[in-house]
Amino acid sequence: TVAVEGGCVFQLIGSSTWVLMYDMYMDGKYQFTTSTDLQNFKVASTPSSFDFAPRHGTVIPITAVEKAALNTKWNPASIAGAHGMTDFDVRFDATRNVVIVQGVGDSPFEVGVRDLSGKLALKGKARPGGSEVDLSGLASGVYSLECATGGATRRVTRFVVP
Repeated sequence: TVAVEGGCVFQLIGSSTWVLMYDMYMDGKYQFTTSTDLQNFKVASTPSSFDFAPRHGTVIPITAVEKAALNTKWNPASIAGAHGMTDFDVRFDATRNVVIVQGVGDSPFEVGVRDLSGKLALKGKARPGGSEVDLSGLASGVYSLECATGGATRRVTRFVVP
């Protein structure tokens, strides 16, 4: 019922769901709709929000290495620790399919990896000096890495397993 332009269709990784996004240029925002048959679309129930002024956006797949390089160059706030996460340092090594977690202090801490539904996919303890979490057993998809110490869980970052 409103004017739109610049549509883009992409499939969610590891899913039968397709997303159609388009520029609602009169309203100055994008809208996302979802479908499983590419014929019937519903407006996505999860609102989207991002600091992105250019119009006619698109979605393309990138590797973890490409994401890290883009974030290093153009989005330094995405680096672990930049969001108040001073207790943990997180680095991804896509070539070895591991995440390296290092904590501050003397005590070991809990590390958990959850899928998008919140289900715990991996759990373990990490040493303050640094520990590796092997991601090779995870199916392709988006996950969140959580570190907990002193009874508080802190969601450090999300990452994609190709």
